[in-house]
Amino acid sequence: MCRLIVSLDLAQRKDILQLVNKLGDLVEYYKVGIAPFTSCGVSLIEELAKRGKKVFLDLKLFDIPHVVGQTITNLAHLNMELLTLHILGGYKMIASAVEARIKTSSRVKLLGVTILTSQEKSDWQTIGVDLETNQMVKTLACRGKEWGLDGVVCSPQELTLLRSLCPPPFLLVCPGIRGKKESDDQKRIASASLAASQGADFIVVGRPIYQALDPVSAVQDILKEIACEEKGMD
Repeated sequence: MCRLIVSLDLAQRKDILQLVNKLGDLVEYYKVGIAPFTSCGVSLIEELAKRGKKVFLDLKLFDIPHVVGQTITNLAHLNMELLTLHILGGYKMIASAVEARIKTSSRVKLLGVTILTSQEKSDWQTIGVDLETNQMVKTLACRGKEWGLDGVVCSPQELTLLRSLCPPPFLLVCPGIRGKKESDDQKRIASASLAASQGADFIVVGRPIYQALDPVSAVQDILKEIACEEKGMD
């Protein structure tokens, strides 16, 4: 089953909560990324939990092992379902994160970020990395699974490859969900229906919802896409 996460990449708390109120029971999962977290702090996560919502805290942690482990320890009291960190941080950093999660008895699922959906091969070539994007994503995802992560964040374009290598319950979480006519800084994109058909556990959608003239209709359309695709797969 593919579930929708709405990304709350808005700067003002009042705008965030207005959107959450507007979407009501349509949406259960929300992503709190770096921008809203630095603007609103942990109180936003607490408020969402109070409203019965499930939180994906997308901080993309990337630091020395001790700092990442301590950060997860500090966050463990929060009512969150998912938390991200960069797999590029390496084995020791991931191991420190997993150990901190175990020691604090947190139920949060740790997700490894592979390659951002705004990036493609040309972005990596400028810093001297000449691997194909698919190869980089495959390597990082497999290492993350081996090191104890619960899932990865990947683009819809790598879903088929990763699902064959990382079967459930390993989670595949996909941002970069766009319609045919939508265009922005996201490069490796696909529709909600395609992501659902290729094994995504979650899709993450932000601007196509919160910038829509009618966010409720935008969410309903995405949910219909997912439902139609899953019905066709039965």
